[in-house]
Amino acid sequence: MATDFLKELEVQRGYLLRVARLQLRDTALAEDVVQDTLTAALTAQGSFSGKSSVKTWLTGILKQQGELFDEIEENLQSSIEELFGAQSGNLEKIDGKKFVDFFEDVDDILSQGSGTGNGNED
Repeated sequence: MATDFLKELEVQRGYLLRVARLQLRDTALAEDVVQDTLTAALTAQGSFSGKSSVKTWLTGILKQQGELFDEIEENLQSSIEELFGAQSGNLEKIDGKKFVDFFEDVDDILSQGSGTGNGNED
């Protein structure tokens, strides 16, 4: 029975990926959402009652996973906006020349440590 379920998940993966790509318009994110959907389906396999098709059940899980990703993205975006809003005054105080000099020094030290020693690598 478990083998049949795994085969069905494999069969439905392509469909789920097409739906996720259409909804999210981001192939990498769609892959992640489908992977999470299949993982959730495996975890919840025992709760599948068979009242609907596996395809319908998986589509419902996919929708929940997509909504979860949307919520995470919205929270991340607002956190970034809040962070930069709070730091805007501090960003103006940064001396760009000193900042670049610092990282050039770090690059020189790392180049010396790797044995190249020429300090001109990007």
